[in-house]
Amino acid sequence: MERNINRLGRTAKASEDALRKVLDIEREAQAIIDDAEAEAKRIVARAAQQAREMHTRVEQEAQQEAQDAIREASLKADQLSREILEHAEQEIAAWEAQARASLDRATDWVYRVITRQEMDHGTRS
Repeated sequence: MERNINRLGRTAKASEDALRKVLDIEREAQAIIDDAEAEAKRIVARAAQQAREMHTRVEQEAQQEAQDAIREASLKADQLSREILEHAEQEIAAWEAQARASLDRATDWVYRVITRQEMDHGTRS
């Protein structure tokens, strides 16, 4: 009987040791899970931060490109405006030259008509 009691004691001790080992393994497994979850949260936070930084950088680049495009369009518009104004001034100068020439011809014609009338009137008197 004493033998049976010793055997039961050893069996209980072995079971207790096995249970402790299982609990130790479970604790280790839970620690690994906790570490993995914490690392996953850090990775997600880092990825979110990188995404925000990338968004900010892309937004700034887009704004710069838009400003560059506006500046370039403004320069082109100014150049086109100068070209149109220069062309208009050239056309005005040409019209003025034509008007002067026409005025000179008209003045000559009026002078000849008046002079002829005076000659015609002067010779009849």
